[in-house]
Formats: sequence, structure tokens, C-alpha cells
Amino acid sequence: MTTPTVGTITKGHPGTGDRLLRAALEAFATAGFEGTSARQIERMAGVERGLVGYHFGTKQELWNRAVDALFEQYATELETLRIALRDVSKRERVSAMLMAYARFNARNPQFYRILVIEGHVKSERSERLIRHLRRAMSVFSDLAELSGPIPVETAIRWLQVIGAAGAVYSLSALTEPTFGARMEDAAFVDRFAAALTRIALEESAHTSAAQDPEEELVMFFGAAGE
Repeated sequence: MTTPTVGTITKGHPGTGDRLLRAALEAFATAGFEGTSARQIERMAGVERGLVGYHFGTKQELWNRAVDALFEQYATELETLRIALRDVSKRERVSAMLMAYARFNARNPQFYRILVIEGHVKSERSERLIRHLRRAMSVFSDLAELSGPIPVETAIRWLQVIGAAGAVYSLSALTEPTFGARMEDAAFVDRFAAALTRIALEESAHTSAAQDPEEELVMFFGAAGE
């Protein structure tokens, strides 16, 4: 029997491989790689024992494939935006990118959780995440064809924006009571994404008179991807 190939997570009725990928993503984003066993993932997916090994070989390969699938979704969305936004103003491009990032986190809270869990220790997994992030960051640089050094104030400000977009959905047990809304509610997602974008651009405008906020954002993302 040939071992089936599992690619990106598909929509609709998932097969065994997809169920394992989805369960793995949730498990790794909750308990981390070391805190999750292959058997736990199999139970979460509702499949028989040993199917992680059958479909993926090792737990590490399952982590790789689950993370690859998640980032591939994000990369596809960014590429679609890059093409669609080619002829609009720089401000509109940056605004659309921020809105898309906030909405992606709303649909995929595991995205930010995995970055936080794996980002504090250098490892094979963190290196894989860096490669994925560089691919995403290059889109921002490509949109405005800008590059340059990152002022400390700029880096701090935009890391705050990136963190806010992810944390609000990753920490829903804390943020839902604070905002008085369910994080997955479409109306809240739209309001939050719009507010985050407005705050980010306005804050940059107030604190950096020498350089416009949209250029500053693209410089930050572009340099981060070098």
C-alpha cells in the first residue's frame, strides 16, 4: 500500500490526513511541540492509533506539515492582495494588508500562538517559522519597493500592531470579557480590524513627521524579510 500524500489543509469534508493536520495545529498551538504527543493528536482527530506515523512518519514532520499548511494559507492571501492592490495608493495597500492580517488571525488564532510558543527558543522549528515569515514580509517590501534600516521606535510600534492583531484572538478567554463580544463575531472582526488599522496609521503619523507611516511600515516589514 502506498502512503498517501497530504498537502495543505483542504476545505469541506476532511480525510484522515487533513483531520490530523487540523488537530495537530490546535494541539501544538495550545501545548507546544514538546507538550503534545502523537496519540493525543490522534484522539483529537478521532482516528485510530498509529495513523500519525502512517501519514506523516514522525511528530516533527506532522508539525512541519501543519505549520506549512497554515502559512501557505496566509501566503496565498497575501499574494492575492499583492496582485489586486497593484494600482492603488500606498496608504490603501498598507491599510488592506493590516485589515487582512487582523482577519486572518481571527480565523486562525493558532497562527500567533505558535509564533509565541516557538519564538522564544532557537530551534529547527523556529528556523522554519522564520523562513515562512520572510516569505510573507517580502510581499510588503515588494508592494512599495522600499528597504532601509529600522528605527527602534518604528520596530516597537509595528511589533505592537502585529502583537495586538494576534493576541486579541489568541487570548480570547481574557479579551472576550474585556471587549464584551465574541471574538469570532464577523461584526467585531471588521470593527477591530478597522480600528487597528486606523490606530496604526494615525500613531505613525503623530510620531514620525519626517517619514510617512505607510513607508515606515513597509520599510519595517521589508527589512525584516532580508
